[in-house]
Amino acid sequence: MDPVTTPVAEPETPRAAAPAVGAAAPDVPSTAKSSEARPAPKPLVRPAEQGFPLPFVTRKTPVVLLLRIVGATFLLEAAYIFARAVLPPAPLVDSIWTFVIVAGAQLAVAAVLFFDWFTETYEVHKEDIHHNRGILFRHEETYPYNNMQSITCNQSPLGRIFHYGEVKVFVPTLGEDLSFAQVPHPHHFIATVRHIMPYPDQHRFILHG
Repeated sequence: MDPVTTPVAEPETPRAAAPAVGAAAPDVPSTAKSSEARPAPKPLVRPAEQGFPLPFVTRKTPVVLLLRIVGATFLLEAAYIFARAVLPPAPLVDSIWTFVIVAGAQLAVAAVLFFDWFTETYEVHKEDIHHNRGILFRHEETYPYNNMQSITCNQSPLGRIFHYGEVKVFVPTLGEDLSFAQVPHPHHFIATVRHIMPYPDQHRFILHG
């Protein structure tokens, strides 16, 4: 008698549920990611547009101003002493008013020298350098960067001690140097001009000093 074999049922493979009507289709990774639009390159930005303080304003070194005031005061005092020693005794020479006049002249000279120093400035802008001076009548000179070829710094022994010097800018169109006298920290002044200039112009800008 043959044995009876009972067939074994195979397990059913689970099927994915069909998406509901109106549901969004699942995201399918795309091979076209490389074709996505890339961000545009950032435009060239000058250091001045990155928060660099402009305009950069500086004045002549106050060391020379102090020396001029002391020198003028000394000359007026020496003239007063010389007049008293040479001229014969007189009430006008020995009076208190003569001393007041000399002291007033010293203060007036010191005030004129101070205001002359205070009103003269060197201003470094994005496109040019301005040189302003004058107490009653203002005079302004503008030097664009595209006319400049080189900058030279000259310092005397006294200038190296007190950190000031003369900055000369050569302009080929004029065939001569433009001089900025008694500039405090002249190397910093030159570095400021170099950083503010547009990048393409820096490569043809020759610095000395």
